Amino acid sequence: MPRAAAAGHADKPKGRTTAYAFFMKLMSEEQRKKNQSVAFTELTKMCSERWKNMSESEKHKFQVMANEDKVRYDNEMMGYVPGPTDTKTSSKRKKKDPNAPKRAMYRILDDWLNGYKGSLSLRQPAFKDDDYL
Repeated sequence: MPRAAAAGHADKPKGRTTAYAFFMKLMSEEQRKKNQSVAFTELTKMCSERWKNMSESEKHKFQVMANEDKVRYDNEMMGYVPGPTDTKTSSKRKKKDPNAPKRAMYRILDDWLNGYKGSLSLRQPAFKDDDYL
């Protein structure tokens, strides 16, 4: 079955439909005509068994339908120009602020480092806090 367009991009063409998707659609319509309410899982099992056992000549009409849909999709994609948010480089995550405070250190490491900085600052008074790490 064709995939829906991405949310917020209504003008983007729907995806192409495969031969198996056309076959599934036909089988589900047949089941509805017979007034059989079959669960989706059961329907897919029946369809997959029947699809496996079908000959290539029986599958041919579905493959022709899929090829026609592929041509439709390719023609629609030729005229489609993605908007600024359609690019794959856009990220949903926010950029991390480089000036944001860092996470707190472990308590033991913090105690050791404070003691180390204290003894080092006596020996090297020109060192700043950033120079210790």
